[in-house]
Amino acid sequence: MNDIETINDELRNILEIINDGGLNYAADIRFFEAVECVGKNAVDTIEAAIGNPIILGNTFVASTEDVILELRTALSHIGESSCHPNTSYVGTNKHKTDVYSIVNNIERKLKQAQQITGFWLKKGHPFYPVFWDFAFIVEFKDTACVLIGSSSD
Repeated sequence: MNDIETINDELRNILEIINDGGLNYAADIRFFEAVECVGKNAVDTIEAAIGNPIILGNTFVASTEDVILELRTALSHIGESSCHPNTSYVGTNKHKTDVYSIVNNIERKLKQAQQITGFWLKKGHPFYPVFWDFAFIVEFKDTACVLIGSSSD
């Protein structure tokens, strides 16, 4: 199992707990690998990663710190009374420890990146963004990934 698969497993595990017992709330965060896309344009990289045609809204230069801020914010989102993640988990010491662990693992991986580009999609999002979303292309020396996260009702 490679680093990205391990991180995706960790994300899947924490998101199962966050989503379980929530009300009108479902969060998704995932790294999609983009085979042979280092140095390619954003549209080609994103389409290769998610496997769907897209319409790109915009791109912007991003940093490891930008990605980490988005991840921490997303994984700690408390919602509102009518739509929220698992309130018996989010905000607890266990949750804070889990978020700290996964974010540190991702930060270690991101520090190996050659380039990070933020983007947003007009069309072709693999999830259903309602409450929050983020998206980044992460290029390493010999591989590229697309990190996408969003939450919906």
